Amino acid sequence: DHVLVLWLPKYSPQLNAIEGLWGYLKRSALNNYFFGDVPSLQAAMVGAFNVLNQNPKTTLSLAYRTSQNLGKIA
Repeated sequence: DHVLVLWLPKYSPQLNAIEGLWGYLKRSALNNYFFGDVPSLQAAMVGAFNVLNQNPKTTLSLAYRTSQNLGKIA
């Protein structure tokens, strides 16, 4: 009586917070660039995370979009 089962589609990236983060990383740091080695890729990702840490509004907007999508299906 106290549990609401909500069936989600098998693939729903708009409901998964990490997908928003991956999308941001692809657009901001990883798009159209070939990284010749893992340390270069890691450095680009660390740089993108540092930018996110300095801009909390961007980080919050990624989380807000996910919560909006969750609210639409609830």
